[in-house]
Amino acid sequence: EEKESGSNLQDIFKIPFAALFVLTFICMGASNSVISCWLTTIMVEQRSITAAQGATAAAFYFGGMTVVRVLFGLMPDKIKTKHIIMCGVVLSLISNILLFVRVNDIAFVYFLATIIGMGISPLVPFLHHSIRELFDEKNIGVIVSGCNSLSLVGGAIVSAFASVAAKLIGINNVQILWIILLAIGGICYMRIVIAKEKEKNIKIVIKPF
Repeated sequence: EEKESGSNLQDIFKIPFAALFVLTFICMGASNSVISCWLTTIMVEQRSITAAQGATAAAFYFGGMTVVRVLFGLMPDKIKTKHIIMCGVVLSLISNILLFVRVNDIAFVYFLATIIGMGISPLVPFLHHSIRELFDEKNIGVIVSGCNSLSLVGGAIVSAFASVAAKLIGINNVQILWIILLAIGGICYMRIVIAKEKEKNIKIVIKPF
């Protein structure tokens, strides 16, 4: 009996762009983990806010995540998945870069935490959603498996690296790390989307009448 394509995890490297998609998932999932773990610490360290204010900033961060997920949950088919993901990446990058701006106004800190949460919120859920749009039905199982298993390993490695980097070369480098992860994830995702759209257009052009 012929083995179905994509039935095993190792077959992920045989599926066009599947390994790149898993790398995208790892980068965005790891950036989510690092931001969630380190955002409050960075704000307390860099902006000299109190621990209580840092905890409030964390509440705004998770509040921003919740609001965006509820909104997109209520209108899942109104906006294209690729637009949601890229808007999330751009918003996350801009807000994380703004985190370098040394403004100690507590209202600005809370606003920034909210925007960071809103930007990072749709990335992982909508990446899962985009698998069905980007890949054939027969390959979905192995790609989902690869994303779920390898992203946990990748996230753990990146989180451990972030902890070591914070101690050895300063906490600012943790912030740079998650900006790099977001940028890599965004670039990889757009590479896949562009390639898949080209494939779709070619199929439409050569389709016989």
